[in-house]
Amino acid sequence: MADQIPTRNGKQCRERYVNHLSSALKPKIWDPNEDALIMHLFFKHGTKWSQICRQGFVGRTDNGIKNRFHHLRRWLEKDYRKRFDSDDESMSSGEDMATSIHQKIQRMIAAIASESKAKGGAPTKGKYKFGKFKKVKRVTSCKRCCLLVPSAHTGVKICTVTGWCEACASIPSYVMGDDLRACLTQRMALDDFMLE
Repeated sequence: MADQIPTRNGKQCRERYVNHLSSALKPKIWDPNEDALIMHLFFKHGTKWSQICRQGFVGRTDNGIKNRFHHLRRWLEKDYRKRFDSDDESMSSGEDMATSIHQKIQRMIAAIASESKAKGGAPTKGKYKFGKFKKVKRVTSCKRCCLLVPSAHTGVKICTVTGWCEACASIPSYVMGDDLRACLTQRMALDDFMLE
């Protein structure tokens, strides 16, 4: 193939096909489950993108995952600056980046909790296309926070597409694990505060 394209070598043609043209690749739209998984695996493995790619991503390349992560990181930085009016230096190494992101999320949890509560459990607008939220008929668990629905933390509805509870859908995808559960607990505490 490269002999038919005089300005490209074999490696460039292969990478173009594998990363952009292959029919096995998914369309460019990323769903919230993928974003949450990227952030979770980044905290676990750092910047080992090929290792991250092999853990639950079908039709995605390691380069695509790396690019999506950096998009999410910019989204986090933008949110952080908006909330705290801070101009932190950019992050460099994978370990420093993970620590810095985690510290920023820790500072933001209270702000995110109150903002998501003020929206009344509405999903983050413009970021993802969630399905309809239907009231659960029997107890189930949220696919993001793993808490039971219905409950005081999660609400009574679940997304038919992602399996996320209403509360999780209103919290940005870069908040995960213990930080996510802390955010959900603070949301619930806001209810108790309002009742007093």
